[in-house]
Amino acid sequence: MKTLIFIFSAVFTINCYSQWQQTSLDSMSIRCITISGNNIFAGTNYGLYLSTDNGNSWTNIGLSSYQVNAITTSGTSNIFAGTLSYGGGVFLSSNNGVTWTPKNNGLATEYIYKLNTNGSKIYAGTNSGFYYSSNNGNSWILMNNGLYWTDILTFAFGGASNIYAGTWGGGISLSTNNGASWIESNTGLYDNSFNAMLVNDTNIFAGSQTAGVFLSTNNAASWNNVSNGLLNLRITSLETSGGNIFSGTYGGGVYLSSDNGNNWADINSGLTKDTILSLAANGSNLFAGTFGGGVWRRQLSEFTEIKNTNINGLIIKVYPNPAKNYITIESPPKSAMKIYNIQGEQIISISTISNKTNLNVSSFPLGMYFVEVKTDKMFIVNKFVKE
Repeated sequence: MKTLIFIFSAVFTINCYSQWQQTSLDSMSIRCITISGNNIFAGTNYGLYLSTDNGNSWTNIGLSSYQVNAITTSGTSNIFAGTLSYGGGVFLSSNNGVTWTPKNNGLATEYIYKLNTNGSKIYAGTNSGFYYSSNNGNSWILMNNGLYWTDILTFAFGGASNIYAGTWGGGISLSTNNGASWIESNTGLYDNSFNAMLVNDTNIFAGSQTAGVFLSTNNAASWNNVSNGLLNLRITSLETSGGNIFSGTYGGGVYLSSDNGNNWADINSGLTKDTILSLAANGSNLFAGTFGGGVWRRQLSEFTEIKNTNINGLIIKVYPNPAKNYITIESPPKSAMKIYNIQGEQIISISTISNKTNLNVSSFPLGMYFVEVKTDKMFIVNKFVKE
C-alpha cells in the first residue's frame, strides 16, 4: 500500500474529487459568457457583469436596463454587448464598462443573437440577418446575399474565410467568402433550427433545438447526427477545451464528449440547475450560465486525460471522463491492468487482450479512480472520475 501511494504521488498530484460550484450570481439567468484574459463577462437579463477573480465575485458594469444576449471583445479595451431589448442593439465600452455608447448605425434591428470578432471586423447575427463592421461598430453592413432565413441565432468561423451560420427555421448556411454570399448546407440535417455552432480543427459541430448535435467533417457539405448518450436533445450551447467537447442543454444540464461527439456522458454532479444557456472555458475552469441559477464553475482538470509517458513515449487513455456506466481504456495489448480507488484499494485486476478494453463501472461509488497499466517495458498511471 505505501509503495502504491508513493508511485501515484511521483507521477502526478492527486486532486480531491470535486463537482460543480455555484458562484455569486445565484439567481440570475446567464444568457452568454465571454472570457478575455483574466476578465469573465456574463450577460444577464439585467445588464452585464464582470469577474476578474475566476468567477468568485461579480460586478455589474452597466446596461442594467437591457437583456444582454451577446458579448465579444476587440483589442485590449473594447467590449461589445448585444441586447434583445427594445431600444437596445449593440453597445461599445472602451473603458471596461465604465461608460457605454450605442453603435447601431446601419443595423435594421435592436435584437442581437450573437456577436463575434474575426481579425479587425465585428460580426453580428440578428433577427434581420448577418452584419459586419470594419470600423469598431461605427457603421454596420448587411450581408444577406443568399440568406433566405435571416434569423441568425449563432455562427462560427472556420479557416481563413468560412462562416457557418445556424438559423431559426432554415437550418445551416455556409459562406466561403467571409459573409459576402451564402448557400444552404443542410444535407443530413433533420432539424431546421440551431442554437450553437462550434469549429474544432476540421470538425464542425451544430447544436440543434430538438435533435441533438450534428457533425460535419467536410466543410458543411453533409452532416451526421452524433448524439449517442445525449438524454436531452435540446442543445443550447457548445464549447471545447483540451480535445473535449461540452454541450449545454435545455433541461438536461451539461454533457461531455471525449471522442468528437460519438459518445456523450452527462457531467452534472453538484449541478442543481438543469437548463444551461451558455458555456465558456478559460483553460482552468468550465463555466456554465444557467436559467435562474447564475454562473456555475467546474475544474477542467477533472475532464482532462493525464498522459503519463515512459521513456518509449507510450500512453494510456481513459474515456469518457468523467464516466457513469462504462469506460474505454486504450493501452498496449497483453498488459496487466489494475484499478484503484483514491484510498489505494484495488478494485479490478485484469490482463488486456487488445489495445482497447471496455469496463462496466456503473457499480463504482462516486469519486476518483486510478488506472495502472504494466508491461515488461513500462509502467503508466492514468485517472478517471466516476459520477
